[in-house]
Amino acid sequence: MDLKAPFYLREKWTESILSLLKKTTLGTNGAKYQHLNTAEIIADLDNPLFLSLERNDKVIGNITFCRRAENWYIRYFAFEQLFQAKKSSTNSKKSNLKSSISNFFDEKVKQEINCFYAYIDPKNEKSRNMAKNFGFEKVGELITYSFSRLKPKLNKNVSELVDLSEIEQKYHYFEKNSFYTNFQPKRTKFYLLKNDAGKTLCSARIQKAHWKIERLPGKFGQILVQLIPFIPFLNKLINPKNYRFLVPDMITCESGNPNDLSELFEGILAQENYKLLLFWIDEKDALNRFDRKISWGLFKRFLGNPKVDVVAKFDQSKKPTFEALFFVSGIDLI
Repeated sequence: MDLKAPFYLREKWTESILSLLKKTTLGTNGAKYQHLNTAEIIADLDNPLFLSLERNDKVIGNITFCRRAENWYIRYFAFEQLFQAKKSSTNSKKSNLKSSISNFFDEKVKQEINCFYAYIDPKNEKSRNMAKNFGFEKVGELITYSFSRLKPKLNKNVSELVDLSEIEQKYHYFEKNSFYTNFQPKRTKFYLLKNDAGKTLCSARIQKAHWKIERLPGKFGQILVQLIPFIPFLNKLINPKNYRFLVPDMITCESGNPNDLSELFEGILAQENYKLLLFWIDEKDALNRFDRKISWGLFKRFLGNPKVDVVAKFDQSKKPTFEALFFVSGIDLI
């Protein structure tokens, strides 16, 4: 599709794109937060394509895609307040912009790719409307987990994996999953828990996230953010204005023992000098059976296990199946 001004396609980000993304607040009725390490993340995206809406040499809207073979992940969807849709909006200019974006999506799934996909908070009204307006369908669900320790203990059996051949084997474990990608972000590490005989019991890849929290999920999310600095213990786990945490993905537990996974997580926190892990897995993932068998820590009592919708847009004449587990790359959600 040949896009015309005010739309522009680029394969490299610009300072104006970065400026827009850095000031974007994500979420509406559920959690609300800002990414504080956007410059690091955007520089580490895999095969990105930036579709920007520009006026007077300034980016006022951007959709960033990570092009992963036949599936494109929507990494960012951000527009200046003036161009964000409202229920009562009948502005023809906004309608024309929506039509241009919608046509772009339609032509891509008909002629070039299998599908677009994204993750959205089901409580985020703007995200739900975006998905509906552009013909996205819910195809699955992720569950959020948190693991926290005020004073994580070092574990001699937890170590970083540096052998490239072993790392490749970890990827092979997930290659049958839906939306699988073998992209390895620069700032990731692999960690293993081994027994005394040297056998791997469980493993995970980790990345670092840095957010500013304006609201937590739940009925009292807004109030809780204001109270956290005064809540003993919890205020040592999270600083809403400077919220740093680790994000594990590609989690395996070869031993099948939830205690081993807990040891791995705590050992990672200790080695990285963090207190909190936050991650997302497919609701169908066998790891969900560990939910009541692991002491997840204090933060889970406040966060719970919020769900995230997996939505996709595809040509109805060649509708794909999503029977396999969804491969969730941590960088996509931070």
